[in-house]
Parts: sequence; structure tokens; C-alpha cells
Amino acid sequence: MTEPCQYAWSSCRAYASGAADPLLAENSYYLEWGVDDGSRQRRWRDFLIQEDPKEQPIRRADWVVGDETFQKRLQGYQGRAVQRRRGRPPKRGGQAADISS
Repeated sequence: MTEPCQYAWSSCRAYASGAADPLLAENSYYLEWGVDDGSRQRRWRDFLIQEDPKEQPIRRADWVVGDETFQKRLQGYQGRAVQRRRGRPPKRGGQAADISS
């Protein structure tokens, strides 16, 4: 699935197209997006397809979004690195597995 509206438990269908969803409560923030259902639904669809520069670090698979100072401070609290290591972890004993058999 690549579209938000395709997920079974997504609220997207309700917000983007007005489909009935008995599990959703009234959302005051969504109601502020327009004066009628059609304008709110258009804005929601536009919101879903726009690019957000804040998503770039997430797409790069960093664990923590924030500047270097924030990451260092968080690392001090956690006592471990706040960014993922790239690539496969090394094998124990430093030897590659034999896959010829």
C-alpha cells in the first residue's frame, strides 16, 4: 500500500473524502481548515501530497530529529548513540560466514 487512504485503520478516507467513520470524534483542528466539508477535504488532500523538509532526516533513517546540540544532549541522557549505524552489524569473531555449501 502506498496511499494513506488504502490503510484499513487510517482516518484519511474520512478527512480527505468525507467517508463516514464511526470511530472518529469531531476534530476541532480539522474543522478550522475550511468553512465547509469540501474545502477542508481539499486542504487535507493537499496536505498529504506536499513535501515537508522536516521529513528528510526521518527518510535518512536518523533516530532523532534535531540539531547536533540537541542530539548530543539526548545522547548524554540515554548513554547511547542517537543515530542509527549504517549497514549490517559485523559478524562475531570477525569472520565471514561460509555460504558455499
